[in-house]
Amino acid sequence: MKFYINFLVQLTLFGVAILPITSAGGNDCCRFTLSSKGLFSCPARQLPDGQIRLNGSEPESTFCLDSKGGITDQNSNGCIVTGAPTTQVQCDASTSPDNGFSIDSSNNLEYKGSSSFFACPATDTEYNIYVAPNFGQTKCFPITLQASGCQAQNSTSSTCAALTVTSIVTQMQTVTDSPSTVTQTITQTKTETDSKSWTQTLIFNFNVFNHDSAVPKMQHDDQHNEFYEL
Repeated sequence: MKFYINFLVQLTLFGVAILPITSAGGNDCCRFTLSSKGLFSCPARQLPDGQIRLNGSEPESTFCLDSKGGITDQNSNGCIVTGAPTTQVQCDASTSPDNGFSIDSSNNLEYKGSSSFFACPATDTEYNIYVAPNFGQTKCFPITLQASGCQAQNSTSSTCAALTVTSIVTQMQTVTDSPSTVTQTITQTKTETDSKSWTQTLIFNFNVFNHDSAVPKMQHDDQHNEFYEL
């Protein structure tokens, strides 16, 4: 039997930790906080090692932009963009910041003139920030990063709005006839805490080219979070 498999994943994510926002200008740099915009809005926080996280439970971070376009965090760690293919935005101890950052007139953070960033999952509920990820992660999605404190007096939200992420993976084989389509839907729901939950809906569209052939049955492997044909 020859068929297409279209794999659609939808992830809904909520985070509700409320923390104060800092927005004050300094003499030698401009201090600001960050919040993601796009598919979801969420303040930027940091792990103890300096990784910037969205939808985490860590304290909200304050950053400082200098005249050369370098960013340091509240602990004076230099913020960098790691090398390709990862290109993760993070702040490391005893590291000089990468230059090239700026804030435009709409309060969007830019890197080398572009306000395009990506969020990629670090855990089931938290996301790291990247410039141009190309390391095989299929659940990344585009975001912008809005700064509060350097330009106009805007404010970033201290809560995370609902997130819906769509990732499509297509596997194609040779076709020989006009297709008929059958849809099989499998839904999984997992709740971790009262303040964070996610719902994963998996929709399989089977375009079957042998009309008298049976639709393939799929089984979910919970341990590896994969589906395979029975």
